[in-house]
Amino acid sequence: MDLIYDVIIEETSRFERNFDKLPLQVAKHFRQKTLPDIVSCITGQNPFSKSLRAKYVEGSNSSVWESTINMSFRVTFSLLKEYDLENRLIVVIQLRNVGPHEVVFRSPY
Repeated sequence: MDLIYDVIIEETSRFERNFDKLPLQVAKHFRQKTLPDIVSCITGQNPFSKSLRAKYVEGSNSSVWESTINMSFRVTFSLLKEYDLENRLIVVIQLRNVGPHEVVFRSPY
């Protein structure tokens, strides 16, 4: 397993647009709890916690993940590997979509 040297968070325009529509408490919970939990799992500091309920999105060929913010709101993301000039692994967490179930699971996730 490659040692991860850096994690970059990238937001798609769809994610940004839908994030702005979230209730303030949901957005705050995502930034303070959900996203840091995802990052710590990716860097190998902690396994995915059960509360995240992280799993592949069915039908996405294992390229898109989903996670629970709370029981009503979800986030989808992709994990992309890049290497810097010194061949160190950088993982890009591409935040793809966020919102209630019916918004998040409209293709292209």
